[in-house]
Amino acid sequence: MAAYLYKGGNKNDIKFDVWVPELRGRRSFHDFDCKYPDMPEKYDWCVDDYIDKDVEAIISCVQIEYGFPIPVFWIGMSMGGMLAYAYGETECGFENLKGVVTIASPVAFEHTSPLINLITNILPKRFSFKFNLKEAAEKHHNLKRYLESGANPDNVDKKIIDEYIKLGFDNDVSFKILSQFALFFRHHDFCRYPRCPWTYDIM
Repeated sequence: MAAYLYKGGNKNDIKFDVWVPELRGRRSFHDFDCKYPDMPEKYDWCVDDYIDKDVEAIISCVQIEYGFPIPVFWIGMSMGGMLAYAYGETECGFENLKGVVTIASPVAFEHTSPLINLITNILPKRFSFKFNLKEAAEKHHNLKRYLESGANPDNVDKKIIDEYIKLGFDNDVSFKILSQFALFFRHHDFCRYPRCPWTYDIM
């Protein structure tokens, strides 16, 4: 997608300057040159930090390169699109986003399975640690099968799904990210990470 937009599509008629940001977290594979910034000592950030800090920093970096606050188009897949939804609701998002395209980014969590409800209720709520979803899927085959179920096998070749899990989920992130997604599933809506998760669940 990035290369396609940069080259201007099939007819080379509309070209874009394309920026591919890396969210907070550290990937264990290095098949391209990438200088990582200093990582926080504690893996305790949540989705709110991506929205309030990281997205803002990414857009500011692009605007600094141009020398003025130019609005940008944001293309996000999965959580990348969800961040655009949330950031677009802010005053800064209204000013800085010219348009948003999302791919496989949920807008609601109205339907969840009993298994997901069970898992989200037993996840830790008050503490966080470094977590790698790809490594967890390799150890727990049921988790890998669940990740695979997110794609329609009639539309996507299994090799592509396996490669996506292998590379797309190979990222050391804060477990609090999963905890916040668990809140989305339990309450069937987006929400900020509450100061007291247990109390929030009761209410």
